[in-house]
Amino acid sequence: MYQHLFTLFSILASTSTIRAVENVTPSSSQSTGPTVLRPIHIANYDAALGLHPRAPEDFSHLNLQTQSQMIYGSPGNNGQLLLAQMTLYAPDGLLLIMMERFEGLTSSVDCKGDDGTISLTFNSENAFNHALQEWSYINQNDNGTFLLIANHDG
Repeated sequence: MYQHLFTLFSILASTSTIRAVENVTPSSSQSTGPTVLRPIHIANYDAALGLHPRAPEDFSHLNLQTQSQMIYGSPGNNGQLLLAQMTLYAPDGLLLIMMERFEGLTSSVDCKGDDGTISLTFNSENAFNHALQEWSYINQNDNGTFLLIANHDG
């Protein structure tokens, strides 16, 4: 299953922007090996650019999409920060959602179940009801699915 998701990710992710940002102090020492880009939480990236959510509980982050942005970064040489921004496109007929987009609406996430399921606990009944309404189509037929992109410790 994971091989299929990796293949899907490889096919659907297109790198649209790679930037080197000046005057940023690296948080770790430079290595002589290959540069490893790590995920950057989109809310942190937006906040660093001066963008802030309009409402504390923005339920639109629970809405399924046909594409989503992913940002990765790593300290570079001479105080630079290397960034890669990718757009992940869902295949025809499927929708997707990035779990980190609605992370602030959950109080706990359990990804460690041995049955292949993820359990989400929402912060509020309103958030739960919005997710239930937005995602309910998956229970209406046997082929109801969407892609949940998870980068979460839990």
